[in-house]
Amino acid sequence: MLLSIIWVITAHAAAQFNFYPSATSSAEYNDNIFLDNEDESTDMIYTTGLGLRQEILWQTAGVILNYTPSYSWYRDDGDLDEWRHLADASIYKQFTKRTRLDLRNTYLWTTRPTDVSDERDADNPREGRQIDADTNRRGRETYYTNVATANFSHQYGERDSVYAGFEYRRLRQVENTARGGDDNDNNENDIYTPSAGIEYWFTPQWGFSLDGEYSRRDLKDDDDRKVVDGDFRLIRNFTRHLDGFIAYNH
Repeated sequence: MLLSIIWVITAHAAAQFNFYPSATSSAEYNDNIFLDNEDESTDMIYTTGLGLRQEILWQTAGVILNYTPSYSWYRDDGDLDEWRHLADASIYKQFTKRTRLDLRNTYLWTTRPTDVSDERDADNPREGRQIDADTNRRGRETYYTNVATANFSHQYGERDSVYAGFEYRRLRQVENTARGGDDNDNNENDIYTPSAGIEYWFTPQWGFSLDGEYSRRDLKDDDDRKVVDGDFRLIRNFTRHLDGFIAYNH
C-alpha cells in the first residue's frame, strides 16, 4: 500500500487535498450485551468517537484515508470499557477512461460482534461492505479483522466489461477472557479469494454475464476448505431503464 502511494504521488504533480474531521456521541441500551440465550445481561453503553478522513486527489488517481477511533464505557460493567478502531485506506488509478485499478485495505479492532465497516461506496449500496457482522461470535472479547482487496476493471464496449480481483481476509482473537465468549478463538481464519468476470452484449437486446471465484479458507479449528463459485446470467434488455435476467449459480 505504501509503495502504491509513493507511485501515485510521483506520477502526478498537482494534487487536491481534502480533510474532513467529525465527532460523534451516542448512548445505547442493550438487553443482551454478551449475545447469550441463557444468561442475558443488560447495560447502558456510552460512546464518543472521532472521524478523520484525508483525500489526496489527482485528475486520474487518488488516495483516501479514513480513521475512526472511539471509546465506549458501560454503566454497570466497567471492566468492559473498550477502544474501537476502524481504519480504511484506498487507492485508485484511472489508466484510461474505461480502465481502472482499485486497491483497498480495511482494519477493524473491536469487541462487538455486530460491528461492521463503512460501505465501500456510499453512493452505490450494492457494493456492500468489506467487513460484515460476525454472526458466529459471542461475548465481548477483543478481536480484529483485516480485509485487503485489489480489483482491475476494463470496459471494452458500451455495456461490455471485464474484471479481475483478489481478496485476502484475516481474523484473529486478541483477548480470550471470561467475558461471555468461550469458543471465539475457534473462528480464527485466513481466506484467499481470487475472482474474475465478464459481461458481454451480443445484440442490443441480449447479453450475458459470467462471474467466478475460488476461495481457499484456512481455518484454525476446522478442516480447511476450498470453494469454487460460478454465476451465469442471460440478460434481456426491454427498455432503456429495464432489464430482466435468468440466472444459474453453482
